[in-house]
Amino acid sequence: MGRRQLLTERMLAFEPAPEEGPNVYRNRLPLWQPIWARGLYGGAVIAQSLAVVQAAVPKGFIVHSMHCHFIRPAVNAKPIFYHVNKVREGKSVGVWSVDARQSGNVVFSATVSFARNTAATKAKKQLQHQSAPPSDVWAEGPPTEPEGPTDDKQTSATSQTDSGSLMESVRLPRKDYEASPATTRLFQWSRIRTVQDDSSNNNTSPSDGGVVAHLAALAYISDAYFIGTTSRVHRAERFLGGSSVEEIKRSVDASTPLGKQTLLAFQKLAEEEREDNAHGSSPGTVGMMVTLSHSIFFHNATEVRADEWLLVEAESPWAGEERGLVLQRVWTASGVLIATCIQEGVVRLQQDETQFKSKF
Repeated sequence: MGRRQLLTERMLAFEPAPEEGPNVYRNRLPLWQPIWARGLYGGAVIAQSLAVVQAAVPKGFIVHSMHCHFIRPAVNAKPIFYHVNKVREGKSVGVWSVDARQSGNVVFSATVSFARNTAATKAKKQLQHQSAPPSDVWAEGPPTEPEGPTDDKQTSATSQTDSGSLMESVRLPRKDYEASPATTRLFQWSRIRTVQDDSSNNNTSPSDGGVVAHLAALAYISDAYFIGTTSRVHRAERFLGGSSVEEIKRSVDASTPLGKQTLLAFQKLAEEEREDNAHGSSPGTVGMMVTLSHSIFFHNATEVRADEWLLVEAESPWAGEERGLVLQRVWTASGVLIATCIQEGVVRLQQDETQFKSKF
């Protein structure tokens, strides 16, 4: 009986691409593109970039921060080439950069910082504290036992088994209906799906299933519905209508099995959004939502088990100028803070056609 393998290990497999130059790698398998997105799921590109860099870093270093920029939409019809560059390698810290390119164009760029693994020296004097998850949310606990199965009725529409996502997410209903957008907190439990390891699989995994594999999987989780927090705290519609949604629906051939599945997925998204907005009014429909930058600060890296339930809290302290800022904290089921994330993106509402018409 083999070990259970993170789905991210299999789907984020990569290989050297020497024909593109030294320290260049390519993805082996197409990455996931959500049906509602202009390009690939950003979390997949972040996670594969981190996996590639971690493979290039000397042993003894462990990631502590990753700062990313999404430059162009990436598509799954073309390979992604990851160009890794060592910026600095010191005795205790190091910095590497990675550019993801398609057709010669940079679509994603990240700077990744590493530090010597100090787990063996925790007895030294040091300052130490962490934020705790809200007691009322924590008291309810994870949606299932650690290895218990999850019913699709529990999981969010974006993470159900037929959506193509490698993770499960169970979003918790809002309790602070009267809270302002700036003080609203949204919660979900998330974990990466696993499969039985197949030793006959010839794909190169991004790791040996150890700490680095779980850190890459955590990076995958970190982008799930992240910038969408800004629209959700305002109860702005994203899947209930709007020109972008209607355009996608018109492009689907409902006579095919895939087309029927796509339309059903849209129906699930719309129903979920309707329930989410049930206790308030919508200011309008989102016409465009694109991530610009994404930062992850990893804490207690050796504690990360991405295949176990993680509690994710998200808030949006500011929105304006057609952009939104989101903060996110991630705890293990035992209450250990393992990540703090920050994301900024374009959040543009669809405008009324009459708004810009001349009055004369």
